Amino acid sequence: MLHHYAIDGAEALRFAELVAGLSRSSIQATQAVSRRRADTLPLTALVLARLLRRIRPAQVVFSANGLREGAMFELASQETRLRDPLIDLADRFGRNRARDPAMGDAMMTFLDPLYADEPASDRRLRAAACALADIGWRHHPDYRAEMAFDRVMFAAVSGADHAERAFVAHAVRLRYGGDASTGDVKATLQLLDPERRAAAQKLGRAQRLGFA
Repeated sequence: MLHHYAIDGAEALRFAELVAGLSRSSIQATQAVSRRRADTLPLTALVLARLLRRIRPAQVVFSANGLREGAMFELASQETRLRDPLIDLADRFGRNRARDPAMGDAMMTFLDPLYADEPASDRRLRAAACALADIGWRHHPDYRAEMAFDRVMFAAVSGADHAERAFVAHAVRLRYGGDASTGDVKATLQLLDPERRAAAQKLGRAQRLGFA
């Protein structure tokens, strides 16, 4: 997922300047660049490089959203603007796929005694994982963990960075008893430090107990 991918500002400037200087033939020889972008890519890279030189950001964060989404956001009510996109998506997605639409709320209540001193940032991720805890029940038991993990990890949600997305995905995977043997799972585990891995494991296994 490119959304929320972040790189150092100086590194982004060097890369933009490199792309701005590439010839059309060099760009066409790069498989990762579509043909329809070949003509405009150096020009857009030049604009980006000049912008980066002027504002000198510490980081450049990629976004899946653009001007269209920004314009829509400006037209939204204040109440809508303050809503958490991660929680909204998890809630809608989970309610539509769970056996019982109230399953996520019930799981949050069930787990509350385990999280008495929970920071707000952690409670937010737990709420998302609980809302998504029953999304795999329609799949064959042998594939539920993998399917649930993929749905969460690659969902089109803009309210979480890569580490937060990985945390929720691994908690949901472990809710279905999944292991860490596949390449995708191993790769995403690298986004979490040992403490966060342990926290995702605790949450996933606690959810599994709740569904037992």
